[in-house]
Amino acid sequence: MTVLGLGLALSLSGLPALPADAAPRKAPNRARNKPARGKGRPPANLTAAELTPEVVLHDPSGAALGRWGAAYKLALRKKGTARALFWGASHTAADFWTGHLRRTWQARSDEVGHGFVFPVRFHLGYRHTDLNLTSSPGWQVVRYQADANPPQQLPLEVGLQGVVATSSDANEFCELKTTTDNPNGRTWQLVEVWTQGRPDGGSLRIEHEGPDGTEVTIFPTRGTGLRVATLRAADAPHRLRLSPVGDGPVSLLGTVVERDRPDAP
Repeated sequence: MTVLGLGLALSLSGLPALPADAAPRKAPNRARNKPARGKGRPPANLTAAELTPEVVLHDPSGAALGRWGAAYKLALRKKGTARALFWGASHTAADFWTGHLRRTWQARSDEVGHGFVFPVRFHLGYRHTDLNLTSSPGWQVVRYQADANPPQQLPLEVGLQGVVATSSDANEFCELKTTTDNPNGRTWQLVEVWTQGRPDGGSLRIEHEGPDGTEVTIFPTRGTGLRVATLRAADAPHRLRLSPVGDGPVSLLGTVVERDRPDAP
């Protein structure tokens, strides 16, 4: 799942409940994003028309993309931020065509961030085009799978991404860092860390490194429902590292990484 905007961002709806028998799995031991090579790439001799055939949109109402069109026009006029939410399989999780869309839209308006990003690399193909993601392998991951065998018992308490990563081990971590190689994604100003409140919830250590140094925040997750930690900083390169304190389980549902519009007051 990927969230895009003309700088790309998001908001969240309610969260369902997690069944006791939802089988967790450990996150893969992958240190950082790596571009795909060779396998799975289209043949080099295909034309642009063959690569991007027109697809008929099934929309009996004639208004399915009306809200997106209105938001997109406002973004082009620099009067708002447009956000697009994509659900998909591996091609979406790898942020290939969604990353291309994000860069294309941002080139026409402003780059105002990445939007929703899950901070734990929960399978080998998961990556983000313009943000460096690093995580340790010991997170217990539960994710929604439509083709699961045996079928999963719904509802799953997995949040917007369809994934929840849980750990009580202070040695586990995940990290988001602005890119230094790509033209997009070099700065951010706002980060939201989404966690699932739980009666036995522990504390989350949030380490934020920016131009003014490193700050550490201890954020409690004990409680119910969605619990959000919000950090604001100067528009500059940053690094965010999340890890359990070790006083109880912490369940991560995702992060939001954005910038303010350059023309905002």
